[in-house]
Amino acid sequence: MRGQYPYTAYYVEGDSGWVVAFVAQFPSVVIQGRTIEQARERLRTAVEILLDENEESVRESIGNSRILLVEEQTTGRPA
Repeated sequence: MRGQYPYTAYYVEGDSGWVVAFVAQFPSVVIQGRTIEQARERLRTAVEILLDENEESVRESIGNSRILLVEEQTTGRPA
């Protein structure tokens, strides 16, 4: 994975007392930890794996095609 990827993480108290963490940009990523710190580390690992897999999938889709442009874009709602 190249560079850094900002994401928004939500940490809530689960029914069992564990901390449950969600990522706004990746709704399928839901992680638990005994503490916020443990949930944060597990969440970071999960996001890194997801980004690596997504990048690999994109490279496979591109195949031998000539890449014309690669750019980072941002979007969001005003604060």
